[in-house]
Amino acid sequence: MKRRGLVPAQVQTLGLVTKFASKADNPAPCIHIRSGCVPILYVCTKLGMNLNIRPPAGVKRMNGNGFDLYNYPKRLEQSLGNLNKDTSICEENRQAILNFSKIRLAKGSGHGRVAKVVYCLRFLSRWLKKPFVEATRNDLIILVGELESNPKYAEHTKYDYKIVLKMFYKWLKGDDEVFPKEISWLTPKLKNENHKLPEELLSEEEVLKLANTAEHPRDKAFILVLYETGCRIGEILSLRMKNVQFDQYGAILRVTGKTGDRRVRIISSSSTLASWINIHPKANNGDSPLWTSRANNRKYLEKPPDHRSIYVLLKGLAKKAGINKRIYPHLFRHSRATALAGKLTEFQLKDYFGWVPGSDMASVYVHLSGRDVDNALLKLHGLETTEEKKEDTIKVRSCPKCKEHNSPISRFCTKCGMPLDEVLVAKMENERKISDELMNKLMENKKFKAVMMETIVEMGLEKSIS
Repeated sequence: MKRRGLVPAQVQTLGLVTKFASKADNPAPCIHIRSGCVPILYVCTKLGMNLNIRPPAGVKRMNGNGFDLYNYPKRLEQSLGNLNKDTSICEENRQAILNFSKIRLAKGSGHGRVAKVVYCLRFLSRWLKKPFVEATRNDLIILVGELESNPKYAEHTKYDYKIVLKMFYKWLKGDDEVFPKEISWLTPKLKNENHKLPEELLSEEEVLKLANTAEHPRDKAFILVLYETGCRIGEILSLRMKNVQFDQYGAILRVTGKTGDRRVRIISSSSTLASWINIHPKANNGDSPLWTSRANNRKYLEKPPDHRSIYVLLKGLAKKAGINKRIYPHLFRHSRATALAGKLTEFQLKDYFGWVPGSDMASVYVHLSGRDVDNALLKLHGLETTEEKKEDTIKVRSCPKCKEHNSPISRFCTKCGMPLDEVLVAKMENERKISDELMNKLMENKKFKAVMMETIVEMGLEKSIS
């Protein structure tokens, strides 16, 4: 029986991996080594041996719940395919990028990181317009200068390009040990990016609009949970059924992120989440993903949606809801952190959003909220804040009749059917009043009343009105 290969065929063109196969399937000599064993790898490659490389930790990036959310081997396959098809790159640079990719994989870099390296070097080669090996110090200074002055790229993107460029030249001209003179001058530093302006963030009204626009219970729940938790997209998508625990207040989510595991309380979105779980195709299987694909195909029920499908979903809902903002998953985290910065302490923010103790993210959001400055200035002028705090728009809707807790987007109580919207209640009362007045006028007509009473007798309903 054949065993599935570690990586797609395109990655195998690097010369570092071959498909796993039984002896009967593959009688040719096949060496199994770990990808970090560079000396052995070098010798085996020189001898022309087939190699099977066991990936180091992180090659196929899994989250704490075991889902492959990123499909990095596929990304590397695509990056290599684009490199081979790019006619604007000279053959010398193409081979240099391929060889550098082999070394990065051999040293234990993950497929995602190597895909990023290939992508960056491909564009750097385009911009340089000459073989890498022929570039002078001045050529690279001009190249980096043009990158820095390009407004299309975010600071993180520029930083990545510079890191890759310096690492590449250390290998190309420094025997992977020292930085050559052509690139030794470059010291990449990550500048602080401009934080989101208030008008770029999502308001709670807009979040509700997105949830109401969504037609499927899964999508409604996903949007409200994503906002209320403020979780990273990978943390939300990796949730399994067993990570959700309901109680009398709502639900507790056990999320696994880049800073470890943590407990996140949800209240307002819990009833919407419960509605989705009630129709979840594998609700009784604790290991099933919380967010399954909406397709009926069995294989799609075993894994959560990928990042791309969530981007498409959010973009489509925003367009349908008439929200003219750039909508993406992390914007929900920015928006929620900004909303809570004026209400929680920095310690509470760090705990809730999963920031490590040394992180300054909590203080950044508190600073942007202006909470401390406003209070200090008002106190300095002897003024007290008499303005009532604005109530959250996204909150549990308690039924005035049975006290049942309902979703923020519910129009009727899920338990007793009582309308929850005051406008809706007023509308129904008005319709009932009009109906009663119409009936009273009709009953004043003797012919109508006679026909009505005759019909009631025929249906045997006279006792119900006596």
